[in-house]
Amino acid sequence: MRSVGILCTRKPPSEAAIAARKKVWLSEEKMIILLDDEDLEEILCLKAADDNPAQVIESQIDEFFMNLSEAIG
Repeated sequence: MRSVGILCTRKPPSEAAIAARKKVWLSEEKMIILLDDEDLEEILCLKAADDNPAQVIESQIDEFFMNLSEAIG
């Protein structure tokens, strides 16, 4: 279990938002998921197609950890 927050924005997150998310994870182990209009549209399309809309969030989490490990390693 981990603390998770979801932030929905009209536009893709800025570099500053991405850096802040990384800082929060490294200092407090709190996950912030950043969803923009495109992500929300994809979630709705997946739900309408009887697919799993959670895969959008899961792929964001996977991408976050891959980028984090590249930055650290």
